[in-house]
This record gives sequence, C-alpha cells and structure tokens, in this order.
Amino acid sequence: NYYRGKGRALKANVEEAISVAAVISCLFIPPLALFGEEAGLLLFSDRLSGKIIAYSSYLLLPLSLNMISSGILNSMQGEKVTLIAFAVGSVCLLTCVVLLPPLIGIYAICVGSGLEAIAASSLQFFFLYKRCPQKPRIVRPVLLSLLPLVPAFLLGALTKPLLFRFFSAVPAIAIGCVLTLGVALAFYAFLGLLPRPKLLRKKHKIQENFA
Repeated sequence: NYYRGKGRALKANVEEAISVAAVISCLFIPPLALFGEEAGLLLFSDRLSGKIIAYSSYLLLPLSLNMISSGILNSMQGEKVTLIAFAVGSVCLLTCVVLLPPLIGIYAICVGSGLEAIAASSLQFFFLYKRCPQKPRIVRPVLLSLLPLVPAFLLGALTKPLLFRFFSAVPAIAIGCVLTLGVALAFYAFLGLLPRPKLLRKKHKIQENFA
C-alpha cells in the first residue's frame, strides 16, 4: 500500500499493526506482574528471579511497540531511521547500566531496557507519522489497549490472596493467570480491539457489497 500510494489503506494497516501489538503485549502484563514472583520462586527456587519477572512484565508494551514500528519502517525504506533509533536507544540502555546499579542494583537493566524501547519507538513512530500521506492514529490504539489492564489488575489483586489460601502454588498461579487474561480479553472484545480472522473480514466485505 505504501508503494502503490494507497494512503487510506496504509493508514489502516499501521493502526491495526499498532493495535494488535499493543493488545497482545498488554494481555500478559497483569498475570506476569501479579504472579511473576511466585512463578519465579516455583521455577527457579529464587524469589529475586520472580521479582525480576514481575518488574520486567511492564517492558512488554514498549518492546512490542519498538519491534512493530521498526518492522513497518523497514518495509517503507526507513532503515536509516531505525538505525538512528537503535543508536539512541542503546545510549539510553548503556547509560542506565553504567549509572544505576549502585542505586537499584540488577533492576538497572530493566529500567534501561524500558527507556531504550521507549526512546527508539518514539523516534520511529515520529518518522512513521511523517512518512504516511494520511496520518495514522498512533497514541489512541495504545491508550485503548491500556484500559482493560485496570479491571484485570483489580480482579487479580483481589483474588490472589484467596487463591493462595485455598490452593497450592501451581493451581493458584494457573487460575489467577486465566482469570486476569479472561477479564482483559472480555474488555478488549467489548472495545472491539481484538483482530478478526481474514475469513470473517471477507464475509463482512461481501455483505457490504450486496447491501
């Protein structure tokens, strides 16, 4: 669509790609953040490993946005832009790794990775916005993807003590993850953010043509 000059279709492609990347990454933030510490203790017999899993769960969104924005730009001959964004992000990461360990220890790599992804994706989205003839909505799909996190976190935080009170670690973690994922999926479906299969899209398009 970019090379064919189809601005409206390109705008829809970019918005859908951002939305899908944000939704998929946000789906796994609540279960990892709420139950990551217990999962790390269970899998690695080390509470620090679990804490790193829980704290790193918030990196899923910026990392996903960084990857999807770089992929889109590379397909639009934006390799130089993604290289610059990578360099800027690497500077952020290295700065955090050098300066922050005396203050926050191993979590410096988590902060650095987050800042790296945020800096790189911000630059890439800026240039992506400039390259599209019809300007895509970039912030809106990301903000919408964050809304279901609120009920998912609330449900997980409320049920977690009860789950570990009545169940052992494995079923408690499994049930808690399923509950938080289920609530988030329900809200995404209500907001219309879940991607529809291509078969359903074609059927809908045919129905529109005959309407």
